[in-house]
Amino acid sequence: MSPESAREILLTRSLETVDREGNVLPLKERVRATKDAGIVPSVEGSASGEWLPIQETRLCNRSRLTIERLAGQSGDAARYAGFSRSERSRVPMLIAAVLIAAFVLGTMSNYLGRDGVINLLAIPIFGLIAWNFVMYVLMLVTPLLSKNGHGGGVVTEKVGQWMKRGLESRAAVLGSPFRASAQKFIGEWAELCAPAQWRILRMVAHSSAILLAAGVLAGMYLRGLGYEYKAGWESTFLDAEGVSRWLRVLLGPGSAITGIGIPPGDTTIAQLDLAKGAGEKADQWIHLFAANTALYIFLPRILFIVWEYVGLGRWRSDLGRAPIFSRYHAKLAKDIGGGDQLVRVLPFHCSPAPRHRDTVRGLIHQLWGGAAHVDFSEPAAYGEEDELLEGMGVLPGYVVLLMSLSATPEGEAHGFLIRELQTRMRASGEETHLLVLLDENRFRERFGDMPEFTRRLEERRSAWDELTKPFGIQIGYFNSDDSATAEQLARSGDQLVWSSSGSDA
Repeated sequence: MSPESAREILLTRSLETVDREGNVLPLKERVRATKDAGIVPSVEGSASGEWLPIQETRLCNRSRLTIERLAGQSGDAARYAGFSRSERSRVPMLIAAVLIAAFVLGTMSNYLGRDGVINLLAIPIFGLIAWNFVMYVLMLVTPLLSKNGHGGGVVTEKVGQWMKRGLESRAAVLGSPFRASAQKFIGEWAELCAPAQWRILRMVAHSSAILLAAGVLAGMYLRGLGYEYKAGWESTFLDAEGVSRWLRVLLGPGSAITGIGIPPGDTTIAQLDLAKGAGEKADQWIHLFAANTALYIFLPRILFIVWEYVGLGRWRSDLGRAPIFSRYHAKLAKDIGGGDQLVRVLPFHCSPAPRHRDTVRGLIHQLWGGAAHVDFSEPAAYGEEDELLEGMGVLPGYVVLLMSLSATPEGEAHGFLIRELQTRMRASGEETHLLVLLDENRFRERFGDMPEFTRRLEERRSAWDELTKPFGIQIGYFNSDDSATAEQLARSGDQLVWSSSGSDA
């Protein structure tokens, strides 16, 4: 899957998640697009959990058609579709500036120290080699200690935030629901691209290190064309023998490759003591520095760049296998697989407002398909449990028991209703599914401004969880004013459904 296709899929998914009621993308058109793309209810490979290329292709085709349709409109729809294109940004210019600065900085380092004299123990190349070896160790150790596996840490997070600002500024001018959809897309895209961003950042770092060292060498060679460099040494602590050993350790590999001796020619190390003379011509020493720089810096850094480039290609090839795409494909297949099933919502001890009903309807479509028919029964008051059960008539295959978190859970009322529903579902002989939802909206309206609200919320949730624990049911809590909570509930909906066989659906 190409990054462009991944962007289109995430854009489509984000819009469909936010636009639950189908105001921008009607639910029927979504189902039609799914069928036109060839996505079928009986998903190939679903039994083994395998994510097949044909599924990836169909998902890409569906999203591409949707984005093309939005791009053909005007206003916010077209601007939202524009997020699918990788537009030019400040990032390439910043990378170019960093690389140029590294080379210039390396070149300017030749103006440090005594003019026209290279101190063999204090040249910038030795500092660069030492710094590079420290970086090599850190690059090998950091991924082992990193929690996210790619070792990006704070640096990658900051770079990701900086890159997101441009997208967020474009999203800010959009109207609802496109603005919320764009914000959701940006978050998911940034998380998906974090490993790639970290690899690109490391490639820039490796390239900068190469150019910094190349700048040092280039400065030496360029200045050597118009000025005569002398090479020698001076030290407070080392004598000629110590300097000789030190130089053979540092420059030995380059000497073995080039055949240049240490020291070159017939001059001895003792004769290069700057305290006693002016040193010797530095041309052979500069060649030695260049050879060792190539061995210690250029070659390892180039290998690291190749490694990161291969990893970046591997990320691109594995992009389509990210779990978010297989889950999205499974949901689309479920949407058309659900057909026109009836979902009966039983409000008990609560009277959901229209916008709260819209949230419930959207959650049901997320869970059981956009083609599902959602039917709200008349709200039953406390003490009308029997009337609610009798009014159900023939038990449908999908039942949602909707209650309010503001109500105190009671076994004689709420527990009784859950137990009776389970008993009837088991006795029906058909496959039935029960979802218990708790509406937090009224509770938050009453206690949201209190300092102890968080404690009250947790205590009330715990009380409800204790009530339903004997029935093997996990409650789903939702808040219409919190899209993140509603989305999380929709994503975990499969684990919240109790089936007539007594197991989780």
